[in-house]
Parts: sequence; structure tokens; C-alpha cells
Amino acid sequence: MTELPTPNILLTNRENEQLNFITSKLSSKGVAYDVEKHLNFTRIVFTDQTDSSSVTEIVAETVVTLYKFRVLKSLISEYQSKNFEIYALIGALMSVESDDETKRVEKLLGYSEEIAPGSFVEFRAEELKDDWEELKTLASLLIKQCRSPEDIYRLIPYFLSPEEGFGVEVRRGPAAFCPEPVIVPEYTGDKNVDAVIEIVRRRPRQVVIKEPELLDERLLNTLRALGE
Repeated sequence: MTELPTPNILLTNRENEQLNFITSKLSSKGVAYDVEKHLNFTRIVFTDQTDSSSVTEIVAETVVTLYKFRVLKSLISEYQSKNFEIYALIGALMSVESDDETKRVEKLLGYSEEIAPGSFVEFRAEELKDDWEELKTLASLLIKQCRSPEDIYRLIPYFLSPEEGFGVEVRRGPAAFCPEPVIVPEYTGDKNVDAVIEIVRRRPRQVVIKEPELLDERLLNTLRALGE
């Protein structure tokens, strides 16, 4: 039986956020890789012993996080605020169908020898992009009816999985057990904003803040509002 090839990953040199996310995920899973820098592109290469499914899974997660955010981020300018409620809403939008979308992407990727996530999204994920655009349009219509941060927070539960719910408890406490490090994508470059988006996207039952005094007060206020 012929073994499946382990696909290399191809990124443009402008996709720094994608490169950082992918390599961080690979390192957290103990996957060995090399990064080849070229004039116009970067290639992540693997050994023959690398599990191809692990690589495909990480690429799929990259698609439904960073590339999905690219579609939704225009909502930020539609609702301008100095606080973080719009980012919490975007995190909730990103959670919509995220598990199913990851499986869809993995299936579409198939068993390629090389995967270029940007090209995949551009040319092979038309239905997925249409879904994201429809989600953005719905959110935009709802945002236009909001007159306060509280109105935005009231929208968020409708986009989160109802069977899982969402609860946040902000208190001093030990770090919770986590089977692997949580890699926060560089959605905006602002670590506080990126944390809010990723926390809501993951739909945790509880968030425990070990040293709340070290965090941005707007981030804490957002978590408190989500937990109410």
C-alpha cells in the first residue's frame, strides 16, 4: 500500500500571520519542519515520516481562523468603538460552523503534494466564502440596529453553539489544565484584541484569569460582560 504524501505548505511572503500561526501549531504538536525563504514565497517542508493528516488539519484550522477573519474584519469599521465588544461579536461569528468548516476544508484539500492556503481560499473555497459573506451581511444588518455596547453583547449568544453555552468567570486562580498550548492567531496585531476574538471563538465554559491586574481593563470588562 502506497503511503500518502506529506504536503508542503506554500505561503506568500506577505502572509506573516499565517506563517507564525502554522509554525506555532506545528511546534506545539511536536511536528518537525523546515522553513525555506525565497524571494516571493515561503515554503514549509516536512520529512517523509510526518503524518500528512496533522499538516492538513493545521492548514484547515488556518483557513477557518485567519482567512475567515479577513472576510469578517470589515465589520470593525462599521461599528467603531474604543472598547472590545465588536471583537467579541466577531469571535462569536467565527465560531459559527467552525468545526464543520474545518472538516469541509480538510476534505477539499485531499492528498496534495503542496498546499497554498491563500490560493485554496481564492480558487477552491467558493461556497465557504459565500457562507462567510452571508454571515457578515447578517451581522452587518444587526449591528446597524445596535445603539450601545450592551446591544452588541446581546447578539453574541445567538451566534454561539446553544448546546455548549458560554460562561466566563474572572477571578484569580491557577492556570487551568490544557492538553496543548493555545495558539492565539495574530488577527489584528493587538494581543488584547486577538485574545478576545480567540476566547469567544473557542466557546469556553470558563475563563480563569491568573493575574487580572496585568490585563487591559477593556479586555477584563469584555470578559465580565460575556459572563453576565
